[in-house]
Amino acid sequence: MSATTNIFGFDFRCGGSYESIANEVIRDVSENTMGPTNFITPNAHGINEYLKFSELDRFCKTSRYVLPDGQPIVWLSKLTENPIQQRLTGSDFFPVMFNKIRGSEYKCLFLVSNASVRDLLMKEKPDAVYIIPEFFQMKEAEKIDRIGEEMCQKIVQHKLNYIFIGISEPKQGALAKSATEKLLKQNYKEACVFFFLGASYEFYFGLKKRAPVIVQKLGLEWFYRLITEPKRMYKRYIFGNFIFVVRAIRWIFDRKAYSNP
Repeated sequence: MSATTNIFGFDFRCGGSYESIANEVIRDVSENTMGPTNFITPNAHGINEYLKFSELDRFCKTSRYVLPDGQPIVWLSKLTENPIQQRLTGSDFFPVMFNKIRGSEYKCLFLVSNASVRDLLMKEKPDAVYIIPEFFQMKEAEKIDRIGEEMCQKIVQHKLNYIFIGISEPKQGALAKSATEKLLKQNYKEACVFFFLGASYEFYFGLKKRAPVIVQKLGLEWFYRLITEPKRMYKRYIFGNFIFVVRAIRWIFDRKAYSNP
């Protein structure tokens, strides 16, 4: 396992290739020694969203696999003993992982935002289980509980090991938390990894366009998404970036306040 560094209470991987990380996940699942856990790729927006909900924040901090999706996370790591080598994004990880689990021996659940994405995934992974959840807000606990119950039932019924969630934060975290709690109540011990993937499906199939590579390397992918989807993204990036900068300054001066519980 790669070295980690703690930022905002999350143990971020400091290095490793997408190939090696995907192989590690598959090996861990095959050994079946970990039960339900998460694979998350927080960026500035994800950190902001988790911190709005204390229970969700604590849940996400227990994730076994935490990749640094955002360039600001990489920059902050330079102040720690184990600097992060480079961004490791969910959008870049997903194609590597997906190409490895196409075979029928890999039991998967895909939670998708719409039928178009589902149909594209089904062409490449027809033996997987698919769920299109009803639209919900974070305050709608009953809906979250209902979707979490459906996920739990599918996981137990089909003994699914790889759970890919492709909706926005913090909703995907809320659903993983709900399903995990229900699995634990049933004393479910099979290896089960919840992948928080956001728009990775859409990028994979070209339904959404990613920023040019040079823009990604400069840490300005957020700006590209802002100018290409201004109505949907302005709150996330204009206000969200300001909030993250304030939190980053606080973290720099009081890191112990963000340490793992």
